[in-house]
Amino acid sequence: MPVTQQQIDSFHHFATERLGNGGADLSIDELFELWRIENPTPEELHADVLAVKASLRDMEAGDTGQPFEEFKREFRAKNNIGDRA
Repeated sequence: MPVTQQQIDSFHHFATERLGNGGADLSIDELFELWRIENPTPEELHADVLAVKASLRDMEAGDTGQPFEEFKREFRAKNNIGDRA
């Protein structure tokens, strides 16, 4: 998808604001990644909406998911992250 002037202006405003609010230690790549998170493409937004709807259907069907403490233990083990006291 070709870049638009509106996207350039949006990123410029975002980056300038971040740099002025304590983000001076961020790299251009980090700034761009943060901007992308806050400004998804229509396709990314659509995929997220579909995922949320699927999760809601699962919950309505009785799937309560995984307890957070269980997820945390598995995530920390998988990513070799020690427990913080």
